[in-house]
Amino acid sequence: MASWKVATGISVVLVLGIAGLYVAAQPRTSDADQIRDALSRAVEASRNGQPGGVMELLSDQLTVNGSSQTDLSEVADVIRKSHPDVKFASVDPIVSGDQAYVVTDATIAGDVPVVGQLSIPVRNVKLVFSKEEARKWVLIPVHQWRLTSVSLAPGTDVSGLTN
Repeated sequence: MASWKVATGISVVLVLGIAGLYVAAQPRTSDADQIRDALSRAVEASRNGQPGGVMELLSDQLTVNGSSQTDLSEVADVIRKSHPDVKFASVDPIVSGDQAYVVTDATIAGDVPVVGQLSIPVRNVKLVFSKEEARKWVLIPVHQWRLTSVSLAPGTDVSGLTN
């Protein structure tokens, strides 16, 4: 009889603990603020040559100018080598359900071997975000904003940063 009460007590504590972790893992800020924060962390990581912080933001389904041939390992390599510093004129996400986008001007600067510092202005960059399933603390399911598409204006050449 006593072991049944102990087992019940332990079960209740475990359920309450898991429920508490789930609640604690949920974001407490607006979707727009979550996107701004994620983008800010990724820009800082990029500037420091740390691809991990950028890769967290990128969706596995990332497309650039409509091409799904984006090699994420190449993106990580460019970040390590060039330390790209991306500055956005403004980040004002337009959110609709599980989708959001930002259209802004940007400047991409980086250290390119042989050439040295390079700065490229880019007008009307469109960043599209989607809420995707992720895990927090390995165990708790959450939804996280990830960058699913980057569109640059026709004729924009940023290849100097990848050489």
